[in-house]
Amino acid sequence: MILSFGSFYEKCVARFEDWRARHVEREQRAQLAREHANFRQLILARHPAVEQKLYSFRYHSNKRIIRNGLGQSSQEAYDLDVCMDDA
Repeated sequence: MILSFGSFYEKCVARFEDWRARHVEREQRAQLAREHANFRQLILARHPAVEQKLYSFRYHSNKRIIRNGLGQSSQEAYDLDVCMDDA
């Protein structure tokens, strides 16, 4: 099958545009990740106690998510957490 130069050129341009869009998106995500890491380091340098609070928040959030996955409602999971924290 013989392709005309015009259709070959259009296919090449389309592939390049797809590649460029993926490359730009990847670079933007990498830049956001770098900015987030820098911001986190800045906060932790000024307020070391924040790390423990973030860990505690993630830990309790994960406990609720796991319990909710077992069929408990959000309120039941919250009540259970409050009871366990008070104990």
